Amino acid sequence: MLVILFDYNGTINIQPIKSRSNKINQIIAAQIIGKGSLNADPETGKFSASAFFEQFPAIFHPFSVGVSIFGIACSHGSYSNYGVPNIYNLSNGNYRSRREIVLVNNNPQKNNNQIIIEGNFQKVSPNIYRASVEISGNYIDNNQLNYKIPPNYALPLTNQANPNSLQGNFSMGIPDTTGGTTPITINHIYQFTNGTTLPIRNCITEVFYNAESFWDINKKELFLSGTSIIK
Repeated sequence: MLVILFDYNGTINIQPIKSRSNKINQIIAAQIIGKGSLNADPETGKFSASAFFEQFPAIFHPFSVGVSIFGIACSHGSYSNYGVPNIYNLSNGNYRSRREIVLVNNNPQKNNNQIIIEGNFQKVSPNIYRASVEISGNYIDNNQLNYKIPPNYALPLTNQANPNSLQGNFSMGIPDTTGGTTPITINHIYQFTNGTTLPIRNCITEVFYNAESFWDINKKELFLSGTSIIK
């Protein structure tokens, strides 16, 4: 079993929804502080993760960014198919993982929301990593927290920019309880700060979420489970 211990920090600029007077409340800087852990079995690709926050913006739903709070480690303990190494086996001790998430706004008079989630992953024992994660960006609540668990996704990763990185992007629609979806785009990059143990290969990570995943807004608790495969 592979384990990642997360420390979350950050500040995002929040613009609350319109008040009854049809005026926008002032933009506020909201802080994020929390801890979490992820357990992954590379023999099967199954994972489970949970996080608990001391501070978290009330109108910011983690599902709205594709659960990227954990997704920055989506390939860490993946089941390896066709001999493609997961990030744990590929990294030579330490690496960085960064996601830029854009929530596409259909109103041309409003800017798109952008959230950046960046983690510094350090190996502290043979099977344990510690990740310091910084969250930043801008967020406007357009959906009144009605988001549901995101759909499964596939992240293609290619070695484009430099010899010690993998990067890729994908799009998805985040469903809500009204039957609608919010389109988002995600750009992801892994940077191997200590080099790699094996030659880097182009690959694709497929992630499948389980239905019991949830966000408890009152307890500020996030739980996620599923399966990750890299090939």
